[in-house]
Amino acid sequence: MLELGSNLGMPHTILKLVGSPMQMRNKQDHSAEILWVYPPRPESENWWCHQYGDIEIPEGWEFLAPGDAFVTRQVKAGPHWVARKRAKGYTKTLGIWAPKENIEAAQKLAEETSAHPTQLY
Repeated sequence: MLELGSNLGMPHTILKLVGSPMQMRNKQDHSAEILWVYPPRPESENWWCHQYGDIEIPEGWEFLAPGDAFVTRQVKAGPHWVARKRAKGYTKTLGIWAPKENIEAAQKLAEETSAHPTQLY
């Protein structure tokens, strides 16, 4: 929120920032975007994103922990948010948030693929 203020007799007007936009809850739908999100801070219960500040995980989305590269690649082909956490000297990837349907479809495809391996001669 911006507030107009005077500069003690100076002819121009100064715009000063009142409240930080990063502390405000973001109500927009960002489910179609690919974002890097960070775990909730101690003073917040929402995940945090550099572009939008506090952000809520969309309804119908689930967390996919790392571990299966095939499933992760399939899920990352669609809308997803990469969950990251800053650590000493590096940033650790915790997993990804994605629509539940995409995760289930990728897991089903992984099961089908491993059940019928292709033999090369």
